[in-house]
Amino acid sequence: MNKELVEKVRAIAQEIEPTLKEIRRQIHRHPERGFQEHETAKLVLARLKRLGIRVRDKVGQTGVTGLLGGKGGGKTVGLRADMDALPIQEHSRNPYKSQISGMMHACGHDAHVACLLGAAEILARLDIEIPGSVKFLFQPNEEDVPSGALAMIEAGVLDRPRVDVLIALHVDPETPCGKIGIRAGAMLAEARDFAIRILGRAGHGAHPHQAIDAIVAAAHFVTQLQSIVSRRVDPLEAAVVSVGEIRGGHADNIVADQVELKGTVRCLNSRLGDELVRALEAVLQGVTSAAGAQGQIQWTQGCTALVNDPKVTKAIHRAATQLYGSDAPHPHIPQSMGGDDFAYFLQRVPGAIFLLGTNDGSERTSYPLHHPQFDIDEKALTVGAAVMAQTALNLLLEG
Repeated sequence: MNKELVEKVRAIAQEIEPTLKEIRRQIHRHPERGFQEHETAKLVLARLKRLGIRVRDKVGQTGVTGLLGGKGGGKTVGLRADMDALPIQEHSRNPYKSQISGMMHACGHDAHVACLLGAAEILARLDIEIPGSVKFLFQPNEEDVPSGALAMIEAGVLDRPRVDVLIALHVDPETPCGKIGIRAGAMLAEARDFAIRILGRAGHGAHPHQAIDAIVAAAHFVTQLQSIVSRRVDPLEAAVVSVGEIRGGHADNIVADQVELKGTVRCLNSRLGDELVRALEAVLQGVTSAAGAQGQIQWTQGCTALVNDPKVTKAIHRAATQLYGSDAPHPHIPQSMGGDDFAYFLQRVPGAIFLLGTNDGSERTSYPLHHPQFDIDEKALTVGAAVMAQTALNLLLEG
């Protein structure tokens, strides 16, 4: 790769830093839930059109795509960013805090959009003939089901032209700003969410023997769940079983006849996921049967495990090294039980996601994802944009 070209990528990224900050802040002030990202999509469309990039909107409902190049055949590299926010009330004094009550970009998708628009501007401004093409995918609804990735796939975003390789990023408050994290193979977990209803029989709190206490059965069930990972899963494999919501009972002197529980099961491969499902259902059956209650369960597939392609992982690692030195790729990035529906793209096209470090060492940038005070060091935006652009160039120019 021409060192002069690498320098141009880095220089343009640095030049547009104020623009990327303003884009991120504008989106942060106006967060939108999945499949409702209308204003974010308008912003994306306007920026892409200004760069002379061919666009499509309303892809997979509220998604946007852009295409750069593509006239001379060759490979197509896809770059993806998700756009949706979370139903979280922001607790921040930042001047760019969310203006929408109960809604916040607490997972950094505002930064993802800014980085991808930055990569698009870098590539559009380079005075070179890019062999092949770059397709920019701005995806709706990563946080909820049904998956926005699947909606875009069904809308044909991987075709016309056919995407040969895909790249994405995700902000990471545990990685220092200026660094990226990348690893080959399984990186993020598959998620299966459950909703359970335990049915007992109501009665007076003074005469519990005449009732079937759904709350007691639910308490035993939650306690027994803890033995699934500790006693039924190989200690060398990663797995999580968590209950995040319990609702039951209406008064202090009435034995509850019904309890509802919601939670998630996560692991790094589908085989183990199937085993966890069977184990959880067996625990539910055993506990409710012993209590004389009944248990009903409904499963929702969150997303599959995200597996990074080794060759694409290497390409991202190399791009970061070219731009910011050999210590830019942060070592020892662990696998995570978090999930991302970018995994659905990677089931169809080789690709990889990398972590963009956003921690500047302050408390402000140390809050975890989905926290009401989550924020980033915005200097990371230029790094994300440059690494995405440089990786795309490497893949197109060097094969």
